[in-house]
Amino acid sequence: ESFGRVGVEAMASGIPTIAHPTPGLLESLGDSGTFADRKDVDAWEKALRALLKPAKYGKVSKLALERSRVLSERRELQLEHLGFFMEELVRQGKVS
Repeated sequence: ESFGRVGVEAMASGIPTIAHPTPGLLESLGDSGTFADRKDVDAWEKALRALLKPAKYGKVSKLALERSRVLSERRELQLEHLGFFMEELVRQGKVS
């Protein structure tokens, strides 16, 4: 999956996500994600250890919830635009 639905679902629950920095995950997780190369075990251990600290977990959890809110608002706007364009196509007789 290129966009990272699992990571986005985790964000919606305030769960920090550690992920390999693929283009889709970089886009979807944004600043709320913690990124580590999939081949760098030390980087993953460092990221996990950092998230075990309550203050760090809390900070990243808040970032995740905020990112989730932004994505949700963006989705609503995209759906509104899609609806507008669909109505316009019907009005012009290009689809029925």
